Amino acid sequence: MIDQDLLDRLKPACARILRASDRALCGTGYLVSSKFVATCYHVVSSLLDQPLVCRFGDVEVWERSARVIRWDSKRDTALLEIEEPDPSKPAPAKPVVVEPAGAQPASGAGTVS
Repeated sequence: MIDQDLLDRLKPACARILRASDRALCGTGYLVSSKFVATCYHVVSSLLDQPLVCRFGDVEVWERSARVIRWDSKRDTALLEIEEPDPSKPAPAKPVVVEPAGAQPASGAGTVS
């Protein structure tokens, strides 16, 4: 079971990815640096050459224009670049290692903190 605290910490970095032309929701992704959002290829596969919008937040909404800059259809991954990033918000998602319940951490593996 996923820890609610982990989900709460990831939420500010979660972006709703919208098609810029009509603001239709395409899917979600996560801010991984002040200017890049990681998402799945299937979210943006029909929008590779179209402008997008990344929307962050529920109460204080922050939006920026974005575009697809890299993708790998076999691994279902894509990277968006945010135009005019604001490094003060939101905070990028921090990598975590989540161990299955009852599992022993692998040598050198971290834990969720």
